Amino acid sequence: MALDEIRAQGYKESSHWISSRTEWSMTPRQHCLACLQQTPPSVFEAALWVSTEHDANFAWHEVMSEMDRLQRQ
Repeated sequence: MALDEIRAQGYKESSHWISSRTEWSMTPRQHCLACLQQTPPSVFEAALWVSTEHDANFAWHEVMSEMDRLQRQ
């Protein structure tokens, strides 16, 4: 899924999803770097943003939904 399509669908509200309107203008690379600057760094989420940058069809939101589901089990 392209980043524009991800933006159009919106993000689920959780610690893993971007919800701030100011962050909509960030590129996947900027999101990646922001993930790495968190304490503790969100390395897995940063890697997903790298995938999004390199593959317009990458389903970032689906991976994060699955991770949320697995964490709740």
